[in-house]
Amino acid sequence: MRSAAPLAIGPPSVAAALLLCTWSPGLEADRWWPALGLLAAVLVAGAVIRTPSPLSRTGAVALAAAVAWAAWSTLSVTWALDPGWAVEAAGRAWLVAAALAVALWWPARRDRGPRIAVVTLACAGALAGAVAWGQALGGLVLEDGRLRGALPYANGFALLEIVAALAAAGLALAAVRPAARGGWAALTVALLAGAFAAQSRSSPVALGVGVLVLCALRRPARADVLLGAGVLVGLAVAAPSLLDLRLAALDGAAPAQATARALAAIAIGSGLAALVAGAVRPRPRVAGAGRPAGRLRTVGLAAAVALALLPGAVALSSEVDYTRVESSSTRFLAGGGSNRPDMWRVAWRAAAEHPLRGVGAGSFERPYLRLRRAEVAPRFAHGLLAEPAATLGAPGVGLVLILALALLRIAAGGRRPRTVEEAVLAGVVAGLLAHALVDWTLELPVIALALVLAAGALPASGDGRSWSIAARRRGARGAAAAAALAALALLPAALAADRSRVVPSDSPVERVERLRAAAELAPLDSRPLQSLAVTRLEQADPAAGLRAARAAVERAPHDWFALWLAGSLELDVGDEERGRELLARARAANPRESVFSVRPDRSAGGRTLDLAAVRDVLLGQPAPRSR
Repeated sequence: MRSAAPLAIGPPSVAAALLLCTWSPGLEADRWWPALGLLAAVLVAGAVIRTPSPLSRTGAVALAAAVAWAAWSTLSVTWALDPGWAVEAAGRAWLVAAALAVALWWPARRDRGPRIAVVTLACAGALAGAVAWGQALGGLVLEDGRLRGALPYANGFALLEIVAALAAAGLALAAVRPAARGGWAALTVALLAGAFAAQSRSSPVALGVGVLVLCALRRPARADVLLGAGVLVGLAVAAPSLLDLRLAALDGAAPAQATARALAAIAIGSGLAALVAGAVRPRPRVAGAGRPAGRLRTVGLAAAVALALLPGAVALSSEVDYTRVESSSTRFLAGGGSNRPDMWRVAWRAAAEHPLRGVGAGSFERPYLRLRRAEVAPRFAHGLLAEPAATLGAPGVGLVLILALALLRIAAGGRRPRTVEEAVLAGVVAGLLAHALVDWTLELPVIALALVLAAGALPASGDGRSWSIAARRRGARGAAAAAALAALALLPAALAADRSRVVPSDSPVERVERLRAAAELAPLDSRPLQSLAVTRLEQADPAAGLRAARAAVERAPHDWFALWLAGSLELDVGDEERGRELLARARAANPRESVFSVRPDRSAGGRTLDLAAVRDVLLGQPAPRSR
């Protein structure tokens, strides 16, 4: 006979999924599908073997909003301006929903869940940092002098290091033995140094919000303040070498030498923090004495809210000069301007044009290229509410807002004093959501899972709902079936993403076969066909390239690159009138694109495409302007 007691598989399963995404971070489906498959299998096993725990009211609202958001994202594939990216965006939404279902329905014991979460977050940041510093030490050129490692976005890497540093600091605060306290303090300095080297101007805000929430929920003792001072001293020792790392990269110096000096400085700073933390002997806390007074708690949380809104206010009030920002020796003192106000302007205009449905999940780039004023081509709207407003319309904004508020409610907790680990996780939730107000970091699966892990390991606010065992079992089986179906439906997209990743050792025949297989596995995605067209051009077969480009346009009639490529090839070897029409549509879809000013090479008597420019555009690099 099955027991009605739930399995404690929530935080461990989400932790395993997070580590999978840390090993292979990225937005492509093959990067995060293994984590979705794992969570779907856990949901199915849990629903079959054990009855889930009753959800609190807040937890039920959060889970319902997450599932509805994922379902609405999936439905938007039918009208998305970019169906291929919409499939990937919907898959990431199902990943979040599955992780939240596992975490809330099968929670670990109250004393184990938070501990598992903070240790996992610290380990994930350490793993990502080791990869980043290893690549820099190997001589790889840094992106604009910014450390980012395997993550596709420097700000995302910085945020992961901030989250991990908060977790490591929490472990240091909770440690009793001097050696453990010193070790976690040393790791905190190393993680903060990685975030510092990434030169993300918004990451200090996430750190500040997390620290404010931690102090508001758990009053720091004298020993905790001394530990924090030791961490700051260690980071201050390493900071000059970290700034020199960016300067050396911008000057074209050998990055390996600068990286070695930075790592040596980090080691010295971490050692100082360990000595300070190990010398401090914390006094045992009196039961119930760790919670600040109500007025102090209110002030701390209000300060956290004000700090979270500060980057948006600065962005709206500052003019951007990215030439100065990217060429400055430190981005922290290069001004607060960015292109985000232009992205937000286009996002809300797209929401006004499509108020009920949006332009489809993952399709923000389409309206932005058409309406932009800046020389950038972002894939996301860089805003927790701006992105769903543009892509999913009013229903998407409402669901994302409900989910975010429910997670914040869980983080705030009730009147019961928080343990150190719980207060740290609450700070992580607040810091991640604050950062998401002005960035697209939550689109990265590794960051989204860090948010779910932190919130899911906290005891949810409110009383448990008095659901019958049968009702809970039916709900769990429904969630398990939805997650399993989503994982199976997205498996072809994951396989297609893997086959679209052409490696240099592939022969021309192998490259064509891989891209053909990717196009068959992902019938809504035009990117494999675009790559196939370029490959055919490299093989001096423009007729085959034209056929692939025509097929790409059929799949993505709003993709300016597919239109431009097909139109140019039509002028070369196809229908000249059709080519002019496609080029006009391409220019209308992306009027500021510099590739339209590249003069065609008429030396061979035709209008042969500049393959170098084509490759640059395909890889997301700016094409050269004609002189």
